[in-house]
Amino acid sequence: MVNGKMNSAMKKRFVYGILAALTVCSCQVEEINETTPESTPEVIREAKVFTAIIDDTTSPETRTSLDAEGNVLWKQGDQVSIFAGSTVNEQYQVTDASDGKTAASLNKVGDSGFVAGTEIDNNVAFYPYASTAAIAKSAGSYVISDITLPATQTYAEGSFGNGAFPMAAVTGSTGDMNLKFKNVLGGLKLQLKGTASIASISITGNNNEVLCGAAEVIVANGSTPSINLTDASSKTVTLDCGAGVALDSETATPFIIALPPITMTGGFTVIVTDTEGKQMEIKTTKSQTITRSSLLRMPAVNYVGTEVVDYSSQPFTITSIGSTSVSITEVGSSSIIGTLKYKLGDGEWTSYTFGSTIDLEDGIALQFKRKSGTGGFSSSSSNYKKVVVDGSGTVIVSGNIMSLTDESLEKLTLSSYIFYKLFEDCTKLTSAANLILPATTLASFCYNQMFRGCASLTTAPKELPATTLQNYCYGSMFYDCTSLTKAPELPATTLANNCCFNMFCNCSSLTTAPELPATTLAMYCYNQMFYCCTSLTTAPELPATTLDSHCYDNMFYGCTSLTTAPELPATTLASNCYNQMFSGCTSLTTAPELPATTLADYCYCYMFSGCTSLSTAPKGLPATTLQNYCYYGMFQGCTSLTTAPELPATTLVSGCYGNMFYGCSNLNFIKALFTTGVPNYWVFGVSDTGTFVKSKDATWDITGHSGIPSGWTIITE
Repeated sequence: MVNGKMNSAMKKRFVYGILAALTVCSCQVEEINETTPESTPEVIREAKVFTAIIDDTTSPETRTSLDAEGNVLWKQGDQVSIFAGSTVNEQYQVTDASDGKTAASLNKVGDSGFVAGTEIDNNVAFYPYASTAAIAKSAGSYVISDITLPATQTYAEGSFGNGAFPMAAVTGSTGDMNLKFKNVLGGLKLQLKGTASIASISITGNNNEVLCGAAEVIVANGSTPSINLTDASSKTVTLDCGAGVALDSETATPFIIALPPITMTGGFTVIVTDTEGKQMEIKTTKSQTITRSSLLRMPAVNYVGTEVVDYSSQPFTITSIGSTSVSITEVGSSSIIGTLKYKLGDGEWTSYTFGSTIDLEDGIALQFKRKSGTGGFSSSSSNYKKVVVDGSGTVIVSGNIMSLTDESLEKLTLSSYIFYKLFEDCTKLTSAANLILPATTLASFCYNQMFRGCASLTTAPKELPATTLQNYCYGSMFYDCTSLTKAPELPATTLANNCCFNMFCNCSSLTTAPELPATTLAMYCYNQMFYCCTSLTTAPELPATTLDSHCYDNMFYGCTSLTTAPELPATTLASNCYNQMFSGCTSLTTAPELPATTLADYCYCYMFSGCTSLSTAPKGLPATTLQNYCYYGMFQGCTSLTTAPELPATTLVSGCYGNMFYGCSNLNFIKALFTTGVPNYWVFGVSDTGTFVKSKDATWDITGHSGIPSGWTIITE
């Protein structure tokens, strides 16, 4: 499918963004008038021949092709999945005679023979044809599932790549053969000038938004379709430009990438790569919205590619911004066997004595490497090495950290405490974006407190690639990095006790959290991981179903900007697993459903305490067998909460509901079916009036702070 030029009747609205060249530029949204054609082609006298027409009333820079007047045209060879009155997916193709027309006849391809299916009330179509696509009815709409938005799209001049821009259609009845297609996606239009040839362009949301991968489309007759993406790892879309697209120095060349309708709250980053391997980054940091059936048009940019530096092959490097003095000092005794060397600028490699200071001028790089020995770098919490920076300037670090242990850079295994507190309290350090931490085999405490107290650090290493962690390996790694805005990627799936304990504690500027894909947790593994990250608005997904004691304890404590909590699918809990998990999250409005039926001591203790904006609790807490202090103080101080979750358990245990709704001053409805005993101070300070639903089998009759609130209406069931 290929697009032509757009007509002059396009409507435009402006969205402002920041581009990488340190200039403030504007983006535009292109809305192209997409109309139903005046006439449709004559239907061929043959069973089940469909007519594909255009029914969107907005932006048609989409699908097959556009003519010079902005009319959408179909292309010979386009194929469509059609569910013709049944759930059977049939393959149809545009006829040769329909090539280049605004409406197309579609003929069935081949004969698949008898296939069992269920009747449906409409004809449903999806472009492009997907052999895996399936359909189901849901609440008056159709869900087309088992489809994929490709991570790589193919460049087409002035258009989307073939098959990259899906459409869907639903007829009014099974007898209606006119498929009025509507666009599913929107897109980004990048415009480049220059003299290079472009090989590829990739886009990634700065807050790790899902942009491609496994998907399902929801569509109904007469309504606009929507799409859900289900692959959390699909965050980057790449436009493959083949052998290269030559730029013009005067006239901007458009590159169009199809994207799902989405708001990228932190903006996005575009990486442009030319045929010589050079790259340019184009970045916007403000929220940007991709709208269905529209293009977000970026302003023209002069492409200037730079050599891509392979930092993984370079020694550990400290580069001075302004005047600084740098040393690597020893705390305790040395554990190094082998000589540590340094090189200043383009000078010669020289042996380094720990504690000696090296003065650096602006822009000068200081590199370190070590001839392989049998010892480590740091060895314990009392014997370790530390980078110290003084002077009026600042520094950035880059290169491969492993050069401090092995100049060949072949070693990918760490020993315990090896980089413990390496940059602790180095307030002159501003960026570690190009510092490579390549080790895939970790050890206990290996990166523990590595950047603790680096208050000026804005950018962390991009990735921590290890998939199997060890005790305390990332513990307090970025503790008190108050300028850090984005966390590194954490692909680990096998965790260990305390592995991420306090990892980003007090990172008050952190806005983006990494994905946490592990499904089996360990003791204290995420304990206080984002404690008091007051700028964090969105939590990562937490797919774990096997928990361990204290695993999420205090994880988001004091994250005062957090508005949405992740789903928590575990059904069997561990002691203290959710203890104070969201305590003090004053912007959180809705609690996730909590399906667990097997509880543990203190499992939900103070989980939402102090969440003063929380107005929606889980519908119910389904466990009927309770544990000691399992719900203690769970909603204490939730002053916006009006309705408590249903509490079906009939038998109480020590402290299980104690202080549960303490200070919930607007709470006016509770349904609790316990039959004996009463919780201590569980309704202290709730609303003066309300309704309490009590079990008809209850043998207790107590009013007040530790029973039924005074003045409430009582209903039994």
